Amino acid sequence: MQAKKSISEAIVSAQPGDEVWVAEGTYSENLSLKSDLAIYGGFSGTEVLRGERDIIAHRTVVDASTAKGGLPANHVVEMQNVVNVRLEGLVLTGGSATNGGTEEQRGGGIKCKGVDPTCVVTNCTLEKNAGFDGGGIWVAGNMVLEDCLIRDNSRGGGIHVFSGTPSIRRCTVEGNRGGGIYLNLGIDYPVIQECVIRTNSGSGIYARSNYTRIENCVIANNEVNYGGGGISINGYTGKIINCTIVGNKAREGGGLEIAGQAPIVSNTIFAENTGGAITTTNSQAVSLTRCVFYGNLGGYLYDQASSIRYVDISQFDLAYPGVNTIQEADPLFRDSSIEDYRLLPNSPCVDAGSPIAAPAVDIDSDSRPNDIPGVGRDSTGDEIDIGAHEVYIQESDFPDPSPEVLYVNAAASQGGDGSTWAMAYRSISEALEDAEYGNEIWVASGAYSEIVRMKSGVSIYGGFAGSEVQRSQRNSTLNESIIDGSTASGGSNALHVVEMYGVYDAVLDGVTVTGGYARGGTVDSRGAGIDCNVIGNTCRISNCVIRGNRAWGEGGGINAGSTPIHILNCLLRGNEAFRGGGICMSGHTWVENCRVEDNLGDQGGGLACTDFGKTPVVRGCVISGNSAESGGGAHFDLTAPILQNSLIVNNTALDGGGLEFLLSSGAVINCTVADNTADLGDSVYGQRDATVFVNTIFTCDQNFSIYGTDGYSPIVKNCLFEIDGEGVFSESQTGAVYSDATSLNAGLPQASGNVSGDPRFVNAANMDFSPLINSPAIDAGTPSVPFRVDVVPRNDIDDELRPFDVPGVGANGTGTEIDIGAYELTATDDRDHDGIPDYIEGSGDPDRDGLINMVDPDSDGDGIGDAEETFGNASLDDVDGDGILNRLDPDSDDDGVGDGVEVSMGRNPYDALDTPVVPVNWAPIACVLFVTGLLVIRRFERRRVLIRS
Repeated sequence: MQAKKSISEAIVSAQPGDEVWVAEGTYSENLSLKSDLAIYGGFSGTEVLRGERDIIAHRTVVDASTAKGGLPANHVVEMQNVVNVRLEGLVLTGGSATNGGTEEQRGGGIKCKGVDPTCVVTNCTLEKNAGFDGGGIWVAGNMVLEDCLIRDNSRGGGIHVFSGTPSIRRCTVEGNRGGGIYLNLGIDYPVIQECVIRTNSGSGIYARSNYTRIENCVIANNEVNYGGGGISINGYTGKIINCTIVGNKAREGGGLEIAGQAPIVSNTIFAENTGGAITTTNSQAVSLTRCVFYGNLGGYLYDQASSIRYVDISQFDLAYPGVNTIQEADPLFRDSSIEDYRLLPNSPCVDAGSPIAAPAVDIDSDSRPNDIPGVGRDSTGDEIDIGAHEVYIQESDFPDPSPEVLYVNAAASQGGDGSTWAMAYRSISEALEDAEYGNEIWVASGAYSEIVRMKSGVSIYGGFAGSEVQRSQRNSTLNESIIDGSTASGGSNALHVVEMYGVYDAVLDGVTVTGGYARGGTVDSRGAGIDCNVIGNTCRISNCVIRGNRAWGEGGGINAGSTPIHILNCLLRGNEAFRGGGICMSGHTWVENCRVEDNLGDQGGGLACTDFGKTPVVRGCVISGNSAESGGGAHFDLTAPILQNSLIVNNTALDGGGLEFLLSSGAVINCTVADNTADLGDSVYGQRDATVFVNTIFTCDQNFSIYGTDGYSPIVKNCLFEIDGEGVFSESQTGAVYSDATSLNAGLPQASGNVSGDPRFVNAANMDFSPLINSPAIDAGTPSVPFRVDVVPRNDIDDELRPFDVPGVGANGTGTEIDIGAYELTATDDRDHDGIPDYIEGSGDPDRDGLINMVDPDSDGDGIGDAEETFGNASLDDVDGDGILNRLDPDSDDDGVGDGVEVSMGRNPYDALDTPVVPVNWAPIACVLFVTGLLVIRRFERRRVLIRS
């Protein structure tokens, strides 16, 4: 029998019970299926048995983008009122259910209506389709959808279930706009099992259905502007069992929103969700059994009806009592940065789940329970692991995690194939041409004059000397891998040095990006250093230096675009743009532990974000020395940013030296906004709306710290103001003026707990804005935040836990008070590394050398280090009994001869009678101690500058 040229021809000719085998290639058509028919793709064209095919190697694509007279068909595949149909091994793309009547606007990839469980779609990819309802697939019936990849559908979400009770198993639903899975009102008992639902724009699962069962699923990194980033339950009860709900974002209910009757939730991990782990809109009593919570930004649970937010584990336990109901613990994922949410063997989730009603297998189809001797609790042996994965530690259970590496070295000889350092490619672009999904590209030190165009699933790492065998051996500070665009475009500057367009799961790490000049039209005026338009939120820029780039439009260093991207541990210096000299964002970008300094812009010298309703997060950053006409440090327009644990210092502008908020809400929490200057608003300039400021330090020397126009009315709670200028806050429309914190608390409706005073920084001139032990910032903050998606951060800028109550220091209240500003004082802080905590050493300067005790390893200047003069015994620590400790007493034994002199003479500085002791040559020891102390402190000061300046 001769092969047909189209699948449609074969369908017409097929008899009941026939199979249609489709060879690899692209078929520009749309299909209407009939009963009693199976269609299989993935053949090379020579097979005689169906089992010989390979659907990965031989992609069979049905592309409907031109199937309707050169225009897209409404549906790539239509299954209507059929039975006994199977569709397997095809890629379905190009459908656009966006025109015509209601029926034509459903199911861009597949439209299923009037189908039953004998209709099966399996091992298919539904990608890049669109539809008002169901961009990937629309279902009205009881069909089976399993082992499918449903991704990057641009409208209508991944899966839309209109009616019926379909079974959805082992599917990956990712990168869709309009959410991952939608279950309509009136559906009963739908089941979603062993699925990965991630990086969708919209809720991962939005369930209006009743008795919904979600089990063994990973629901990760989905994002929505309203409630329910991971899951939104709007129907009647249901069950969520053994799921991992991580990294999702929403205004409320980042992990789970309950707007209907509360489901039963068991053996589930809620980790690192933004907007809180769980939100309930109607005071429903949530049933939680053996669940783990960790790092959820917004607390454990927010009850909107009662306005109660549970942010403390003990408070949550009291509200939701029960044995082993919940715990706060790091679940210890294998590598969440690459979305590997399997558990390490030492995870607290191992053997911590309840076997009651738990599924018999995990997301990988491995049996539950799997009790490993010596791992977990070793109790009865029937405990299962919390989350979607059951731990197996046999080597055969896990694939080789080592990715294939391609090597690049500018100094290599021509003709290399990238297989080793000796055979390295000479350019990054060469390596990218050959790279496949999952590959890493290692780049040796040197200058690479080229434009780098990232690929999905490919990670680029710089900082190698050219001999390493492990990535951890590299040092990107010593071995700078520079991507230089200054001559990369025909001898002229590249418009964009690095382009991240239409990619996902891409990483750029440890390189320097410089020399970009975005000087073209709208698109080519953005992102001179790095220009981004990525899919989902799995792309990362980390440990990079982005310097010396210039853009006419947005984002001199980085234009993050409208899709989420993670920017971590980067330095952005000396870049320039009209908006966002360092970084410009128009989406839910995450900027963490970065230094943004000495950049220039018209709007936002350091950072800018301009897009309605977006919530960028800036955490643990130093934004300093930037200049702009408006928003010297950062400019926000029509956004709701979250700034936490950050320093915004020494920036300048005409309006808003530190920060500018135009029609923007958002929150500034535990930040230090200091020494910024502007004509209007040294610290902040605001227009309309109501930004939240909590636990934040403001200092200003010239004008009002906060200046508002058009009715700007901030919420200011527990902030510390040091004002040497005109006052704390002025609003031009109402004429309100508040000169200090007392008048602010009394006059501004949403201001309370604020104080005025000198924050007593350790050394602001050297960028050390941490508080001295006598600072009024100590214990003066509040652990609660009146803001819909945030609470006080659990760690400070140095990653120290909050709150930390140091006995005898600060308010000594309940122990739950946190410090105002970016730093939390702890009992272990030891800035001079002399073994004596800072809070004990204090802020005196007995030797008057300009170094206070806590940063002076030899506080009394006698040549003997503090550690050497401290013995841990009251009488020995003050040998002359004069009330001055040895380390603060230059003549510890009060014999009239200084300690240092006694050491140089070979005498005992702690014995006024100089009773003979075993001879010790103290002079070189003291000299070494003294010099070492200086080296220690100089090195320490340099470390702090490198981190924060």
